[in-house]
Amino acid sequence: MKYVNQLDYPNMQYITQTANPDPKMRQIGIENTIAKSGCGLCTSVMIADRLRVDDGKFEIEDARQLSYDCGANQWSGTKGLVYFPAFAEKFNLELKISADIEDLLHCLRTGGAAAVLVSGDHDDYHGVFSDKWSHYIVAVAEERDGRICVLDAAYEEGGYEKGDRKGKVEVLSRGFSRTSLQVIKEETAAIENRFFLFWRK
Repeated sequence: MKYVNQLDYPNMQYITQTANPDPKMRQIGIENTIAKSGCGLCTSVMIADRLRVDDGKFEIEDARQLSYDCGANQWSGTKGLVYFPAFAEKFNLELKISADIEDLLHCLRTGGAAAVLVSGDHDDYHGVFSDKWSHYIVAVAEERDGRICVLDAAYEEGGYEKGDRKGKVEVLSRGFSRTSLQVIKEETAAIENRFFLFWRK
């Protein structure tokens, strides 16, 4: 199973903010990189590999071009409601966008994979997979004990051991972890369109 970490691409440009009326923000967008804003792109590369729809040929450069082509880069990061339908169309995948945790479980139990949008910090909640910003992770399987296997495109060694994160995520290898369904619920509670569910047709 392919793993892609956005932090491995600190010098790969990813232009965002193209529709922002503020010229300062557009300039920030021009200077943007995959490391800063490419979690959604990395997520799609991993999903394509997980579902075996790309023959191993869909890489981060291709994901970036797809975002440019469909206009998912017009604001900060990658707008999933624009990007993931274009990604599904490219690979002839079935896509369901949902806020229901039961739909996520159904996806994983029926051969699918999911992009999960977590919120980061908000109100009194401290994010597990991200502190400041919303962030995409990939859900690839449900374990027999009910935990969810995830691939985190922004994984850093020791990152899950900070503060109250400790004990919430079990790291199996770089970027590949297991976490409880409760953590997934808490991580996505502040997000409306939180699960992008994909299946092969």
